[in-house]
Amino acid sequence: MTRKLAILIISLIMTILPSTLSAASAQRILSEISNLPGVESTYIGPAALRLAGSYIPLDDSMGGIANAIKSLKSIEVVECDNPKSFDKIRKFTDSLIDRLNLEVVIESTEDGETTRIFGLVPEGDGTQDGNTLEGLLIETLEKGEYNLVFVRGTIDLSKLELNNDNK
Repeated sequence: MTRKLAILIISLIMTILPSTLSAASAQRILSEISNLPGVESTYIGPAALRLAGSYIPLDDSMGGIANAIKSLKSIEVVECDNPKSFDKIRKFTDSLIDRLNLEVVIESTEDGETTRIFGLVPEGDGTQDGNTLEGLLIETLEKGEYNLVFVRGTIDLSKLELNNDNK
């Protein structure tokens, strides 16, 4: 009886494990380009973000940064210094923008550096005040360097306002 139970448990694990792994990889938006030549990538998961949020001082000068960090699900960073990989990263970025239906928040070009910031604006029921994003993609391209940052989670822009009063 114990052997049958062990076989049943192993069968269940083998059935569940692939779906769990695919769900985990789906959380990593930038994984497809993380192995290109010249790419360095970093993934910061929800546990690390919750811990970081609990270590940030909650005084008035910090605004709601600690609470904003705690509400994030992940941050992914890709840095590339190999120009041969830039076209692949750009194509991936453009397809990601289309796939996630990201909207331009800011686009800026200055001294050879281009920055594009896209937001995932939630489809609301009319009760949203327009200060919330469900995700953020930051793309920076400058001579010899291409960087992407993808932030997943609810970002309440009103909580990020810093108190600049010098009282």
